[in-house]
Amino acid sequence: MLDLSIVTINFNTSNATIACVKSIIEKTTLLNYEIVVIDNASERDDYLNLENEIKNLNLENLKLVRSNLNTGFGTGNMIGYAETSPSKYVTFINNDVELIDDCFSVLKQYLDQNPDVGVVSPQSVNEQLDFVPTIDHFASWQREIFTRKILEIVNPKRFPKRKKSYTKPIEADFIAGSFMFLRREDFDTIGGFDQNIFLYYEETDLSRRLKAIGKKTVLIPTIQYKHFHGLSTKKSIAIKLEQKLSLIYVVNKHQGWLASKVLLIYFGIKYFFSTLVSPKKWPLFKATLVGMPMFLSLKHKQKIKEI
Repeated sequence: MLDLSIVTINFNTSNATIACVKSIIEKTTLLNYEIVVIDNASERDDYLNLENEIKNLNLENLKLVRSNLNTGFGTGNMIGYAETSPSKYVTFINNDVELIDDCFSVLKQYLDQNPDVGVVSPQSVNEQLDFVPTIDHFASWQREIFTRKILEIVNPKRFPKRKKSYTKPIEADFIAGSFMFLRREDFDTIGGFDQNIFLYYEETDLSRRLKAIGKKTVLIPTIQYKHFHGLSTKKSIAIKLEQKLSLIYVVNKHQGWLASKVLLIYFGIKYFFSTLVSPKKWPLFKATLVGMPMFLSLKHKQKIKEI
């Protein structure tokens, strides 16, 4: 059996994907692993570039799978997961990530020694190797209304500081979705990613479900990975709306109908006044008027692409 299956998604950023794959190959020397790359309906030129580069690497443990529909983060990873071979561990890693050291072997050892931990991650740093917050507090109506900073001040034990640089492993609500290392058994037990979510909050949902089966989420700050943020997802009102749709969905799922309605009213008031200053935010306010239903998601606007 393999030690590790690594899944990553490409979406119109083939050069970043190849750099990610090469960093894995270079740094991962102690484990028996495979890499599955999912192309999430990239444009033809980008996919062909990716296909050609992967062929040139000519590795038996590297597989490319083409989806002709952009299925988003969770479903894209589940497509990749379905293509993996049996392994004890699985990692979901963004394609805009590059390894700095052999972090997989450290993460494996930590999970081997800590059966009560469900998902772990190294510390994220940016292109200049500067610290980037990697832990966070569960998506909730409290976090949105009172802010993270207030929660950390009021209850620092429950809400450890996100922007603090830690030197020892620390338990958190969830870690950044750009790098998640889990036991295959635990991932299967919770049913994998929630495929109703197209983008955003998949990691908070995942860690909540792991917590429900008694599994912790832990950051290992003694190892790092480089994350080139936002290469495939550009900021826009459509992306902002997608983020809020996912948030309302996750809050409703884990905190209940009333909590999601409180948050919806809060956003309605917030975006009403925002549109007075910035009319381009009208779609956000309009979405609150109809309850921010998931049928507004970008998931339902994707079109099939052939190679």
